Amino acid sequence: KHQNQDLYKISRSVERKVRNYLRDHLKKTGLISTETYRQLYPNGSRIGLLYGNPKVHKQGCPIRPICSAVGTATYDLSKYLAEIISPAATNSYGTDCRDSFPFLEQL
Repeated sequence: KHQNQDLYKISRSVERKVRNYLRDHLKKTGLISTETYRQLYPNGSRIGLLYGNPKVHKQGCPIRPICSAVGTATYDLSKYLAEIISPAATNSYGTDCRDSFPFLEQL
């Protein structure tokens, strides 16, 4: 039970920081609209989940770690930013960038 309370406190702390950033740096400066602010505003978020999928095709069956961020304080903000950034992640041929250097040039 003690561990759950600690995780709850961490989740609420991150949620508070995201709310303050959205309000003070994005909404008040006019970088996002009130409607976007409401869409991105985290409420009742939880901490991310870490689980693993076994790599059955490899010897020893190692685990591939997967981190699910669905429902976290930054999930909606991440989806919003992904929509903005994704066109820069595609080159003129319509394929994904090979590395971060061309991506950064397009940003």
